[in-house]
Amino acid sequence: MFKRTALALASIVFISNASAAVVGIGGNNWYTDTLRQNLIAQGNTVTVYTSYDAATLAGLDAYIQDGNNFFDANLLDSFVFNGGTLIEIPWTFTHNGYTAGTKVFSGRTFADHGSNLFTHTIDANDWLLDGVTVPASLFGGHEVGNTFQAGVHQVLDYTDGTAMLGYKEYGQGIAIGFNLHLVTSDANPVNAAWSNQIVYNAIAGNNTVPEPTPLALIALGLAGIALAKRRKA
Repeated sequence: MFKRTALALASIVFISNASAAVVGIGGNNWYTDTLRQNLIAQGNTVTVYTSYDAATLAGLDAYIQDGNNFFDANLLDSFVFNGGTLIEIPWTFTHNGYTAGTKVFSGRTFADHGSNLFTHTIDANDWLLDGVTVPASLFGGHEVGNTFQAGVHQVLDYTDGTAMLGYKEYGQGIAIGFNLHLVTSDANPVNAAWSNQIVYNAIAGNNTVPEPTPLALIALGLAGIALAKRRKA
């Protein structure tokens, strides 16, 4: 009887509480400002960088690498391997050479900035899509011809087969590729809450730690007292 009671008490669910993250965004303020402001409004600390070093990245939970700014593949490799979340957005995975560890996409034919894009969901239950309703079509920009690297978990693609969203774990961290120019302020993220939500999920996912509920702590305490009494008896 005691064993069943103790197991029941100990099995009370632990909840996950996301705490604020320290985020870096590559690029100029005007280019990423809407996304930056939204992240700050959620309680995150966000800094825009035009360059970085190992010490800078070590102080971050997540870094959004925009291909129009400073890029160092080896520093980013170390950042992810040691537990960071790297979000790669268009230009970076087509114009820069990530290391094998952090490379999510490969291949490119051309940049398309003004077509009606048709989307396809590969894994509707993925954590990056929590609270997200992906539109069947959208008007925006993407890098045509990208394909998923081997070992990447595929989440979204375009109906022409171009990779759109995927990720891979590397060391203690994760590299996420998001092939959509709508993510940043060059397109109109004010009307793209669904795509920004994917970025929010990516950042919160890095910084979510299990914390016991007060009820769970009480239950475990009672189980301990019961065990002590049983041993004394």
